[in-house]
Amino acid sequence: MTLNTTLLETMEEEFSTEGSIMDNETLMEVGDLMCLETYNATAPSPRLLRFIVYGFLLTTVGLLGVAGNLISITILSRPKMRSSINCCLIGLTSFDMIVTTTSVLMFGLPEICEYTHTMLWYSEGVYQRVTPFVFPLALVAQTGSVYLTVTVTVERYIAVCRPLRARYLCTYGRAKVYVISVALFSILYNIPRFWEVSNKECNVDGETFVIVVPSALRLNPYYIEIYIMWVYLIVMYLVPFLSLMIFNFFIYKEVRAANHERQQLSRLQRKEIGLAVMLLVVVTVFFVCNVLAFIINVLELLDITIAELTMSSNLLVTINSSVNFIIYCIFGQKFRKLFLRMFCSGFLFCARGRDASLDSAAYGNNSIYGESRTLTNGKMTQTIRLSSWNGSHQSGRSLHPHDIHGHHGHSCSGTSWRASRYSSIPLGDSSTPRTASTSFTPSRSPSLVPQRTPSENVHVL
Repeated sequence: MTLNTTLLETMEEEFSTEGSIMDNETLMEVGDLMCLETYNATAPSPRLLRFIVYGFLLTTVGLLGVAGNLISITILSRPKMRSSINCCLIGLTSFDMIVTTTSVLMFGLPEICEYTHTMLWYSEGVYQRVTPFVFPLALVAQTGSVYLTVTVTVERYIAVCRPLRARYLCTYGRAKVYVISVALFSILYNIPRFWEVSNKECNVDGETFVIVVPSALRLNPYYIEIYIMWVYLIVMYLVPFLSLMIFNFFIYKEVRAANHERQQLSRLQRKEIGLAVMLLVVVTVFFVCNVLAFIINVLELLDITIAELTMSSNLLVTINSSVNFIIYCIFGQKFRKLFLRMFCSGFLFCARGRDASLDSAAYGNNSIYGESRTLTNGKMTQTIRLSSWNGSHQSGRSLHPHDIHGHHGHSCSGTSWRASRYSSIPLGDSSTPRTASTSFTPSRSPSLVPQRTPSENVHVL
């Protein structure tokens, strides 16, 4: 992702070819010249295209990405999701959220403001003042996102191809160290970016406005050739791309071999293979969305600039930082279950409540809401359904065979819950009913059958 400012690129091309370092006087002349060009500039020709790509597509994807990344962080931070891989994914998602936010601030909102002539307070003042801080922050986040993708890939390589080493290398504590190390590296590598651009207040023909101008460092030809071109190409593309290709090649070979011997794999091994497949998809999306940026960087070495390619590249980078939530939902069964429980439980339980009301009308209005429990007395095992039902239908001590197995549900109509009489529930299946005097009673083993309060709900996914 690069700062796509037409005037800034023009100044770079005009002054960086001179091969000399600018002094303060020359830099002031550059600023004054940019003020005049900005004052006399007309709208760029592909304005509609820029609005479609930046104003509509990038902004929509970016806002959806921010929401998806927030949900991902919330789910991955749950105690049930605590693991080394999820710790790395939390760091990756955090960086992705920063990338999507800064993309909207630098590319999406300015195009919306200029094309629709609304919120001009942002495009004619706020944007120019926040860009010197948002621009380097975006590059820090992009660097962190790239190298945490590499870190996650290496972690999966160790877990799948070197499982013995995974016991001490793939721990939650070490994962936090990896994330912090990547964050520090991203900040240190991008420190010069904080001195690349600034803003300047212009006054032309009595009209005052603010523009974004490059600093003397950003116009230094040696800095452009060494740091912006070659170092950026090596650090941001060659090293991570080659690392991802090599490690994912070995992971892919291991996954293919495991699929041929899937029946012999343990549950833990199948889980590791499943995570490896998910990360292969993440890396594939990363390649697809960043290969154009790599091509643009190579073209810049040849002094070739194509505005349409730059716009497409910025959009693809934003998509890459927004789409991981969808991948987690598709390939992460536990992630998907927690997402449904945390954000969709009300809708799902209301739907189940309607199904349960239909069942109660067909079976004597004796709706059961509960979950199964397996109890044992040391000799045999019995499975029962812990239930809560309307006490007006409890005239007998036995239940209909259909009700013994019960239906999951949740009351959405305000029906009150009553404490269950576990001692009166026949234990076992409907073909072998048992009496309340059996040894499987809460009084004999209260820890096996926890008592419910009237307000307790059963959440079943």
